[in-house]
Amino acid sequence: LDGGIYSGGAFVDDDGTEYELEVLSTLEYNGFTYEVHGGKATITGTTYTNPNYLEIPAKVDDYPVVSIGASAFAGCSKLEEVRISDLSAWLSITFHNEKSNPLSNDAVLYIGEALLEDLVIPKGCEEIPLYAFVGCRSIRNVTIPKGVIRIQAFAFCRCVNLRQITIPNTVKYIANDVFYNCDSLASITYHGTP
Repeated sequence: LDGGIYSGGAFVDDDGTEYELEVLSTLEYNGFTYEVHGGKATITGTTYTNPNYLEIPAKVDDYPVVSIGASAFAGCSKLEEVRISDLSAWLSITFHNEKSNPLSNDAVLYIGEALLEDLVIPKGCEEIPLYAFVGCRSIRNVTIPKGVIRIQAFAFCRCVNLRQITIPNTVKYIANDVFYNCDSLASITYHGTP
């Protein structure tokens, strides 16, 4: 729909064709509020009052979760534990700011029932996104496989127990502040040319 004007819930094209626009309200699923755009879900918050535990779904009502809205978990100051079922799905989420990632409250991360201490990025992942593990206090070691090309800003910011990370030569871009406030980080091994 290039050109045209928006008027009262409809879009009028340059040639006068009118299209109704679908306006979706905020929906709820298992303690989360979300919106759907183009068949994909954005989690916008939680209906729980200051929870200490959250399980972030890979899908809500059969819509894949592809983003978490700005400050979706800003009011979750007591959050201590985050659980996910699929690390690849987690790494495909766009976090709109630090407080859209529930880990930012210095939580620990579980994948299924396993506490995540030794993070191995899944093969096939090309990018570690912005704020992916910000504030996660359970991660101690990170191994990034060949094939990852980019590590975005604040990906491991405030991972206070992170001690060691191995980066392959396929990584061509490491943003600023990736390891900001990683006070325990003692070893970064890069298998490439600086």
